[in-house]
Amino acid sequence: MLGDSNHRIPRAQQLKRIFGLLSSAFGGFMFVTRGQLSGAPGQAIDHIAYTPDIALVFDVGVWLRRGQQDELLSDHFGIWGGLNLS
Repeated sequence: MLGDSNHRIPRAQQLKRIFGLLSSAFGGFMFVTRGQLSGAPGQAIDHIAYTPDIALVFDVGVWLRRGQQDELLSDHFGIWGGLNLS
């Protein structure tokens, strides 16, 4: 699962009920983007999650909000991950 969930993992300031729904929906998934990622300016709201029987995420990185010419690329930083499909 790759996407912009607009929630930090582990829970930060979002409502407990909403975070509980997110947690139960992805109960069997491993979130490799939880917590503070190396090189990130804060906790991610975009996430990469997987189930170990399908894939293994072996590398995770961050794209900053601004490009090489200081142009704004997004309203928040992005993430990428390398997958090893089983």
